[in-house]
Amino acid sequence: MQAESAAVLPVTYQMIQQETKQDETLQSVMRHLRNNWTTPPEANELQCFFKRRESLCEADGCLMFLDRMVVPVSLQNAVLKQLHAGHPGMQRMKSIARSFIYWPNIDAHIEDYVRKCSDCAAASKAPVKTTLSSWPIPSQPWTRLHLDYAGPIQGRYFLVIVDAHSKWPEIFATTSSTATTTTRKLHECIARFGCPQIVVTDNGTQFNSEIFKQFCKSFGIEHVRTPPFHPQSNGQAERFVDTLKRALSKMGEKNVEDALQTFLQSYRYTPNPSLPDSKSPAEALLGRKVRTVFDLMKRPEQQVVHSNEKQNAQFNKKHGAKHRSFVIGEEVYAEIHIRNEKYWAEGVIIEQKGNVVYNVLLEDKRRRGLIRSHANQLRRRTLSEPTAIEDNTIPLQILLDEFSVTEPIPIHEDDGGQREVLPEANDNPLSQPVEVQLQPFLDVPGPSRLYDRDQPSTQRLAKKRSIPFRDPSSRKRRLPSHFEYYEIY
Repeated sequence: MQAESAAVLPVTYQMIQQETKQDETLQSVMRHLRNNWTTPPEANELQCFFKRRESLCEADGCLMFLDRMVVPVSLQNAVLKQLHAGHPGMQRMKSIARSFIYWPNIDAHIEDYVRKCSDCAAASKAPVKTTLSSWPIPSQPWTRLHLDYAGPIQGRYFLVIVDAHSKWPEIFATTSSTATTTTRKLHECIARFGCPQIVVTDNGTQFNSEIFKQFCKSFGIEHVRTPPFHPQSNGQAERFVDTLKRALSKMGEKNVEDALQTFLQSYRYTPNPSLPDSKSPAEALLGRKVRTVFDLMKRPEQQVVHSNEKQNAQFNKKHGAKHRSFVIGEEVYAEIHIRNEKYWAEGVIIEQKGNVVYNVLLEDKRRRGLIRSHANQLRRRTLSEPTAIEDNTIPLQILLDEFSVTEPIPIHEDDGGQREVLPEANDNPLSQPVEVQLQPFLDVPGPSRLYDRDQPSTQRLAKKRSIPFRDPSSRKRRLPSHFEYYEIY
């Protein structure tokens, strides 16, 4: 049952934790470790654990061997099948296993599993030929590339590109092997990883064409061609073509595109014994380990996310942004878009996802259900709450910068209610910024007004605000000239 489910889903840490509770051998080992295991056990299945007891420990209900997870017997076949997904050889499977998992005699189990693989047995290559002199290893990745074509395989050609430093492969399935197709795919690699210094190819017509020659010249690439009828001189690409053909044949009836990607993924993160410290091609080229499905078997670690505080501060200062938050169960209006129409629908906060994203349950007649909204797409139903007003506060300095006003203009109101601009008392700017805020948008249409938080009266605000505007109530109204001879009631 476990092996069948592993064909669909990878083995995870939770699955190992659950099966460990049902494994009597592992439970017995953990009990001995809690009691300072010093006496050799009589059971044969415990003797191998007793020899390694100094490296064993219990963590969250699982048994650990150094930093590797001890896999229960019920999951071992599923893990072996997962290790052999790309049909790597024995040594490559052992290299992957030693980075993640352990159980007694795991090397012997891996060798036995590979020997019993019918696809690997049918596609096994001939005995190794005489060793040839190899090219010097470049000191930097993506310095020298080896190119060659494989195929046709199932009606497709495969352009193989191998980095001499990291052994990183790039393979492109094409319908033709022309010079135009070759340069187009090589251009994709250059856009992704940069320009190499040397490109090594055989004497195929696509590589001897004028198109390929001009392409290399335009990117400053030295083109090196191997001697005719001597493919060993381009051994990097030739060996990989052989590896590719055998890998695709092992995939059987699987779609060639899916088989290619499965093979590339397995090859790139598998440790390569020919590289320093047996690194994988991904580590040698990218400088880091890539995440794979085998990382799901590791204990979950809390990730520390660093936010861009400088960028956030600049945005908040420029736009006058204030922190807005909602609580679960709060009634809100959510912004809804239907085709080219936008309206506000009633809803309730159900769950908070992150800092500014919420799940909202709509209660609107036009649309019901659960949606995900940003805080900027939500507003409270009750506008009288202090938080609703504070969210609309805009610093005065931002308004001054927007209207290119650097100094306050005093406004005086006489006894008759007439306002006039007073001469400037001094040339000093405001010593303390005064905040004004926009009145919240009401359901009744109408213009927004500026008012001071501490001065509810608009007349008192006129004495403090630094941006004068014309009050419609103070202008003198005159009748139009064509009404001069009429009496207006």
